[in-house]
Amino acid sequence: MALLAQLKIRNPQQADYPQARQLAEKAVEAGSKSGEIVLARVLVNRQAGATDVAHAITLLQDAARDSESDAAVDAQMLLGLIYASGVHGPEDDVKASEYFKGSSSLSRTGYAEYWAGMMFQQGEKGFIEPNKQKALHWLNVSCLEGFDTGCEEF
Repeated sequence: MALLAQLKIRNPQQADYPQARQLAEKAVEAGSKSGEIVLARVLVNRQAGATDVAHAITLLQDAARDSESDAAVDAQMLLGLIYASGVHGPEDDVKASEYFKGSSSLSRTGYAEYWAGMMFQQGEKGFIEPNKQKALHWLNVSCLEGFDTGCEEF
């Protein structure tokens, strides 16, 4: 179910957020940590209708608890983006950085910061507005963390 939900939002221009939400909710009911992440992505995106960032954060914090799961890496990356983008109140780069570092330490790369930089560079309709300054900031952090691709993009 979680994979089907993820496929429904893969291309933001053709995304079916209502269907993705239904599938992700079923996956969460079945205990899927990946489902929690997909549902959280839907809940923070304005294209899906009314957002529920507080519920998304709760889902992501739950998924982030299992450090042995790949879902924890993704959950912490998305939590970092929520705080870096300011969709849940004022931007909080300190808190965002904590989540990105947590994600990167679990995956043993500087990928989370790189991913944040690319998200701010490209934007994600309904969630992240393109912001060159924030993109450069997170790509620089990725580079400083030793992720070569972050250095190349920076």
